Amino acid sequence: MAQPVASPGPRDTQDHPTAPADRRWLVLAVVAVAQLMVVLDSTIVNIALPSAQQALGFPNSDRQWVVTAYALDSAACCWWAAGSATCTAASGSSS
Repeated sequence: MAQPVASPGPRDTQDHPTAPADRRWLVLAVVAVAQLMVVLDSTIVNIALPSAQQALGFPNSDRQWVVTAYALDSAACCWWAAGSATCTAASGSSS
C-alpha cells in the first residue's frame, strides 16, 4: 500500500525566504501604492495649474497641453524605471 504524500505546509519554505503567496501580496501592495502616487501627483498638478498658468502667462487653451506633457513625462520615467529594473534583474545584480 502506498504512503500518502504530505503537502508542503507554511514551515516547509526553508529553501525559499518568502512564499509565493506572500510575494503576490507584496507586489499587490507596491502596485497599489504606485497607483495612489500617480493619482495624487495628477491631482496636485491640476490644483497647481491655475497659479502656474498665471505665473507663466500661458492662455487657457494651452492648459491641456501642460497636463498631457506632464502625463507623458511621468509615463516615460516609469517606462525607463521598469526597463532599468528589468536589466538589473536580468544581470543578476539584485541578489
